[in-house]
Amino acid sequence: MTLAMPSTLSILQVAGLATVQDLGRPGFMHMGVPVGGALSPELCARANASARNQAHEATIELVGALTVRADRAVLIATDDGHARNLDAGETFALPPGPHLRYVAIRGGLAVPFVLGGRGTLLVATLGGHHGRVLQKGDVLPVGDAPPHTRTLPDAPNITDPVHVVAGPDAALFADGLAQLTRSTWRVSTRRDRTGVQLVGGHLGREKTQASGASPEAPVASAPMVRGAIQVPPSGEPIVLGPDHPTTGGYPVIAVIASADLGPFFARSAGAVLRFTQGP
Repeated sequence: MTLAMPSTLSILQVAGLATVQDLGRPGFMHMGVPVGGALSPELCARANASARNQAHEATIELVGALTVRADRAVLIATDDGHARNLDAGETFALPPGPHLRYVAIRGGLAVPFVLGGRGTLLVATLGGHHGRVLQKGDVLPVGDAPPHTRTLPDAPNITDPVHVVAGPDAALFADGLAQLTRSTWRVSTRRDRTGVQLVGGHLGREKTQASGASPEAPVASAPMVRGAIQVPPSGEPIVLGPDHPTTGGYPVIAVIASADLGPFFARSAGAVLRFTQGP
């Protein structure tokens, strides 16, 4: 009996940042391993639904442009809800888009499981394709997960205000959350899966009345979560991404509401946004 050769997907060109991502590996924060996973789980789920995969299957997360080749016949899909069959040797090119993009393959990407997940944790060189970004010449194995048909999830709204709740250090700032919510912010080019710098305003700390401590004095190191808005001495906030450090010493003025995490991280560099207080 002749066994069928597994399908593979070859990376022909990458312009930007591309990694293998799934929905993360929860349960290891106590070991210093963040949950990680897709920057926008909603967009990742849309690509998987379009490829008739379950939401947790590994995909390609892309900021930029990508060209791939099917080494055997496959079904390829993107987060815009479109899918197409590729014959062996056929290529598929995805140009730069206005936001983060995801590419899913019927059956998922069969990179190894590491700590219960397939996603790439770049800060630890762990998971995904050898723990690193994808590059020209890489060959990704295609999985054989059974087909799963479900309704295409709604696309996240990347223009609405982003809801936040007060962080543990909000009282350190002269006007509390008012400073954050009255400003118009822009997503900086200084962004990666660890965090996103925002520009357009300055969040100034006030001197602690009891101790007279400097506004630049660090706060005690504390556990961090995805969506925590830290304020370094520059006053330009940093929103922690899925690959964030598990602890941190910058004060946290606010935390993005869970429902708005995916829409926030789907925004591209240069996007303008406002924060609003509330769940």
